[in-house]
Amino acid sequence: MNPETDSPHELTAYAYHHLTRLLPPSSTPHPAAEKVEEEVRRWAMRTGLYGPGQESCLARRKIGHLVGSCMHDAPTPVVRLTAHYLAWVFAFDDTVAEDAHRWSDTLARDLPHLLEHGTPTSNAPNASNATNESNAPNEPNAPSAPNAPNESNAPSAPNAPNTANDPNAQESDLIAALADIRQDIVAAGGEPLLTQLAAGLRQYLDSCTREPPWRATRMPPALGDYLCDRTHTSGGHPLYLHRLAPGMPPLTEALPPAVIGLADLAFLIGGLANDLLGFAAEQQHDDPVNAVTVLAHEYRLPTPDAYRATVILHATLTHRFTTDHARLLTDPGLSEPQRRFVVAIGGWVAGSAAATTPYWHHLQTQQPRAHRRPP
Repeated sequence: MNPETDSPHELTAYAYHHLTRLLPPSSTPHPAAEKVEEEVRRWAMRTGLYGPGQESCLARRKIGHLVGSCMHDAPTPVVRLTAHYLAWVFAFDDTVAEDAHRWSDTLARDLPHLLEHGTPTSNAPNASNATNESNAPNEPNAPSAPNAPNESNAPSAPNAPNTANDPNAQESDLIAALADIRQDIVAAGGEPLLTQLAAGLRQYLDSCTREPPWRATRMPPALGDYLCDRTHTSGGHPLYLHRLAPGMPPLTEALPPAVIGLADLAFLIGGLANDLLGFAAEQQHDDPVNAVTVLAHEYRLPTPDAYRATVILHATLTHRFTTDHARLLTDPGLSEPQRRFVVAIGGWVAGSAAATTPYWHHLQTQQPRAHRRPP
């Protein structure tokens, strides 16, 4: 291995160069992004998703700015609501998704059922208490989508601390916050959308479930299985809240499979970008859950070669997304509202790219010598 080019940090610099070349960040932020950023931080702290001392972790994620870049032309209440749900996904990822000891209790609570129906299932221990207790009153500017006619991949910040020392308290906060989000979705006229969002959450949880055995056995899945799971573990399904915006397809209308496929491809692109940028940090913490590990195992590649192969895989899928996106925009079989949602999917990809450079700068503060951008 050549330490000048093959160290985890030099490889990350290589990926950053190509990510910013392939996906220039969106230059059109939402006009209310700063206000949404401030509000989502208050909401995340108030609901207990992030606890005292974690303000810096929450601030580094810049969730309001991220969603504002992804949904620059959506009504502010829709952007705010999407930011709440994405903050919930990030908090869940920090506190439960990578903790094998907490999975069984969390899965027993059946969070997708709670999101869809508003009540816990009978096998969810103590969940009713969390949903019945008011975690805190809603903010005066709680989301409500005007004229609603009828919706992670940003790279995650490494080493995000847990929200509290008590796992039971964390889970209660997660449940209460999810119930709060559901209440706001219903108030915005989005009750018909809950089934699709709950399905996205269930896919996210099912895919996350396969990660703890991988960490325990050090045996990665097949590449095809990993890519399927990574589509969902990227946490991108809050995108569908964009359907609350005026002019989008009616919430009772099923989206065409090609449109759903384009959204899934957008989620996978974001997940692979996160794998590439987060690889060095994961190596430091001996976490094998990454596309690079999968490619190295499946094709018997040295790690540096597997990393570069992952960059090429990401580029290939990005080019495919660009082609499919352009084709669907001119597809005569799609209605005008469906084409508007295709535009929204493209905005999600462009907006997610806006998180690349801030994350890169954060990595540079952690390892300033190692993260040198190649010429």
